Amino acid sequence: MPQGLLLVLLLASKIVFSSGQFWSGYSTKSNATLLISDMNSFVTAEMDVAVTTNAATDKVLLVVNLNMLSSQQLSATAYSIFRGGTNLSPGVSMVDIDPREATESQAATFSFLDTPGSAGTFTYSVQGKFRSILSSNNQVRQIGAIVIPSTISTNSNSASTLQTISSTTPTSLNVDTAVTTSIVTDRVLVSASFSINPVAAGAVAKISLFRDGVQVDPYAMQLVKMGEASGNRQGTFFFLDSPNVLGSVTYSGWWHSW
Repeated sequence: MPQGLLLVLLLASKIVFSSGQFWSGYSTKSNATLLISDMNSFVTAEMDVAVTTNAATDKVLLVVNLNMLSSQQLSATAYSIFRGGTNLSPGVSMVDIDPREATESQAATFSFLDTPGSAGTFTYSVQGKFRSILSSNNQVRQIGAIVIPSTISTNSNSASTLQTISSTTPTSLNVDTAVTTSIVTDRVLVSASFSINPVAAGAVAKISLFRDGVQVDPYAMQLVKMGEASGNRQGTFFFLDSPNVLGSVTYSGWWHSW
């Protein structure tokens, strides 16, 4: 069951300044061990960051890195990013992890492109629910935020619709995202986050990146394989592309079994 997000950020060869500034960055990190144990509601993961935008058209790129340890066998955990008290993925979580064994540790990295819609200061937080232990051995977890002015081309798309595959034929994740280059030498940073739940023991899923319908990677960006059925796993990749195109470029995520 994949849930996916694909975002693209244009890294222009010629940086365009907005109000005398390209972008501004903020971050908060912690390595304090924290137990998440609320089965019904999202609670703080003690990762809050305050961000100031200068215009209503500014966007905020959020990148989260954390390490979780299952607190008991067959435990599950989920995480999302909130702006104030608002879940930026309403009704669902951004990350679902379902370890099969007690004391199973796994990293989770995910990103999200937000448009607050006004100038001002906004507080973003990572929140989790169900059962897990964060930074069990004092691993650093962090939320980073970069304010991107409208002069920099950015876009994103997300989907949380259930998909099931059993074919080696690539299937679209329905997160197509377009960005417009201003010169042929522009470079594009592509980020993807997704969750996968295998329906059979030993199932393998391959995640690939396509540009304008053509596969960018020769084999796969991510290969997800698990020994047991069920058990959500999180996948993420970043890729810096040189499309050598002037104008609109569409990126898409595809997946298939192996």
